[in-house]
Amino acid sequence: MPAAPPGSILQFGEFELDCGGFELRRNGQPLRLERKPLDLLILLASREGQLVSRAEIAGRLWSSEVFVDTEHGINTAIRKLRYLLRDDPDKPQFIQTVTGMGYRFVAPISRIARVSPLATAPLAAPVPESAPGAASRLRRGSPGWYAGAAACVLLASTGLALYEYRHRPPEIQYTQLTDYVDSAVAPALSPDGHMLAFIRGGTPFLGSDEIYVKMLPDGEARRLTDDRQPKYGPAFSPDGSEVAYTVLDSGGFSTYEVSPLGGEPHLLLSNAAGLVWLDSQRLLFSEIRSGIHMGVVTATATRGDLREIYFPAHERGMAHYSFPSPDRRWALVVEMDGNGAWAPCRLIALEGQGAPRQVGPPHACTSAGWSPDGRWMYFVASTGDRSHIWRERFPDGTPEQITFGPTEEDGLAIEPNGRALITSMGVRESSIWIHDASGERPLSSEGEVLHATSSLFSADASALYYLLRRSEGSGAELWRTMATSGKSEVVFPGIAMTAFDISLDGKQAVYTTASMNRTSSCGWRPWIEAHRQPGSTLRVRGRRILASTARSCSSELRET
Repeated sequence: MPAAPPGSILQFGEFELDCGGFELRRNGQPLRLERKPLDLLILLASREGQLVSRAEIAGRLWSSEVFVDTEHGINTAIRKLRYLLRDDPDKPQFIQTVTGMGYRFVAPISRIARVSPLATAPLAAPVPESAPGAASRLRRGSPGWYAGAAACVLLASTGLALYEYRHRPPEIQYTQLTDYVDSAVAPALSPDGHMLAFIRGGTPFLGSDEIYVKMLPDGEARRLTDDRQPKYGPAFSPDGSEVAYTVLDSGGFSTYEVSPLGGEPHLLLSNAAGLVWLDSQRLLFSEIRSGIHMGVVTATATRGDLREIYFPAHERGMAHYSFPSPDRRWALVVEMDGNGAWAPCRLIALEGQGAPRQVGPPHACTSAGWSPDGRWMYFVASTGDRSHIWRERFPDGTPEQITFGPTEEDGLAIEPNGRALITSMGVRESSIWIHDASGERPLSSEGEVLHATSSLFSADASALYYLLRRSEGSGAELWRTMATSGKSEVVFPGIAMTAFDISLDGKQAVYTTASMNRTSSCGWRPWIEAHRQPGSTLRVRGRRILASTARSCSSELRET
C-alpha cells in the first residue's frame, strides 16, 4: 500500500494509529509511547506488507543525530512496540522480523481515514485534590513541566514526568525536562520550585554518578560534583542556596553540600545520610548507632540538641531516607530490612508520641513525599518487577496506585503549588557490550539480558553465554553468541532459567530454574538440573555443585 497521507488514522486490530496527531490508541484509549518508537510504527504501518530495511529506519529516524548507536536504538524501539502491541516475535501479528534485513508490518490495515488537522493549543490540566483552586491550564515552558533522559543498562529512555489528577484513577499528562543519552534520576526541587537537582546516571542510590542542577523549565543543566563517589539523596536548603547530598566514603555515610551556582563541595556532617532541613536551624537525617543499624534523628547543623526519633527494630535495619510532612510533625521513612532489601514505608511522629506504622502499599518502597497541604502521602514502590507511584490519604487512607504501564518511575519530588509531581521515568532494560580490538559494540539481541554481569565467556573466549528474556512476562533462556561472527542462538529452547554456569570444555551447563507449582507459602521451590552430552560427566569448572533446596518454611544448603 502507498505511504499513509499526512493526518491519516490507520486502524489494525484493536489499535488506531493517528499519524497526524502522533498517537497510538487501543480501543480508543491513548497509549504512552515515546517519539522514536512511534515514528518507527508510523513508518512500518504506512508501508504495510513491505520490507523496511534497518538502514532505511536508521536514516529516517536518526539521520540528523551523530554518535548514536542506531542498531541498539532500533532494537529498543522494536522491543517497546512489541510490548505495547502485545506482539510475539516468534508468532508476529503485527511486526515481522526479516533476519539480517529489516522489518515488515504484516497486520492488515482495515481503514485509512483522513482527518482534519487538530489545533496544537495546550490542554487544560486537572488539579490534584490536594491543591487549592479549580483546574488550570498548563503551558509548555511553565515550571510545572518535567524532565526526562535516556537510561544506561538498567533504565532506558528514563525521564522526569508531569502528573496531574482529575478522576480515580487519575488522568496523567507528561512532559520531558532533560534529554540525555543516559539517565536523570533522584529529582529534588528547590523550595520555590524554580530549580531542579538530580543525579545524571543510571543509579539513584549509591551510584558513582554526579549531581546536576538546572533552572526550570528550560535552563541549561550544570554539573555540581565531580568526585565519582557513591552518593544519593540530593536536597535543597530552605533558602535554595545549598544542595546537600549523601556520600559513602572511607568514613561511612557523610553529608556534603555544594552551591547550585558551583564551587567546591564541603562536608556538612559526618555519620549523616538522607539529610533534609526541618527549618533554617534544625536538620532531619539518618545516622548509624552501631554496626550498620541506621535510624532517624534530628539535630542542629553543629549536631547540637541531637534527638533520636526512630530506629528499625532489626539490628541490621537501615532507615536511609526520611521525608517530613509540611507541618513538620510527621515523617515518612524509607528503610531496608535486616536482609538489605527495601521494605514498605513507615510513618513516624517527629513530635509527641505515636508508634511507627507501615503506610503505603505493602511493597518495597524507595521514595516518598507529601502534598503541600499534608493531606496526601505519595510513594514510589515496586510491585513485582515494576516500580510505580502510589498515594494515600493522611493519616489512615487506603493506598491507591496512580501510574501504570510498561514504564517505571523512580524518585519523587512535588511542586510547591501541589499541581504536579516530578519523577524519573523509563523502561527497564539490560544489555551487554563487548570490548575487543575493534572497539566497543553492543550485543545484537532482541530482548532483555538478565543479570548482565553474570554473563560468561567460554574457556577459549569464542562464545559468550547469557540469559535473555525475549518478551515481557516470559522466562529467560540461555543464549550463546559467537564472538567472531556475532551469530546468536538459544542453547536450550523453552527452558526458563535464573542462573547458570558452563563447564570448562563447553559441553555441559548447569542452571537453576523455578517450579511453577508452589509447594508452600514460602515461595518458589528451586532445583538444579544439568544437560549432558553423551559420555560426559557432570563437572563444572572442576568444582562441586551446591544447590539450595526448600523444605516447608526453612532452607538448607546441599551438595549435589
